[in-house]
Amino acid sequence: MKPRWFDDRLADGTPVRVRSLSKDDGDWLRRGLECLSDESRIMRFFHPVKALSDAEVEALTDAKRPEHRALGVWRIENGREVELIATGRYVRSETNRRRAEVALTVLDPYHRKGLGAHLLGALLMIAAENNITLFDALVDGTNAPVLGLFRALGGELERDGSEVTVRLAVLKTPEGYPENGPGLAVRRASQIREKLLAAA
Repeated sequence: MKPRWFDDRLADGTPVRVRSLSKDDGDWLRRGLECLSDESRIMRFFHPVKALSDAEVEALTDAKRPEHRALGVWRIENGREVELIATGRYVRSETNRRRAEVALTVLDPYHRKGLGAHLLGALLMIAAENNITLFDALVDGTNAPVLGLFRALGGELERDGSEVTVRLAVLKTPEGYPENGPGLAVRRASQIREKLLAAA
């Protein structure tokens, strides 16, 4: 199946493409990891990962199953994907089918451009369609932007040493999220989801 995708622009005008990650995107993921700073690698993986194995690449891509969804954002030039700049995914719990673990990664030069909210909003919409009601996340305690994002959407945060456990309700409609920047990003994501479905 051809990956579902649509083109958009970031707040600063950067043209991007949002689509599902597939097993054919392994090279993109490996190059993206090479572009992450050591600090960002620790924030995402909790240790300075040097390379991704084939098994890790497979785990990070989208298997087109309700249990696992993975999205990528590419910078594009003249309609061509030239750089993978962010990824987001969730994996449904094996013990509680209404819960899923969510994770986000954004390349350092694209921090604070709304990409995290963009991706989290899209994943929230997809999760709601698949009857997931709660997102769990384990976040590095120094990752203030991501912690702030979850908090702004009504997430509950519990610190344990250097790590923070986050629980975020997955609502059925985007209108249920707060009237703030991240909440508006979730509403935007509902439109993104419609475009993804239309492009399938």
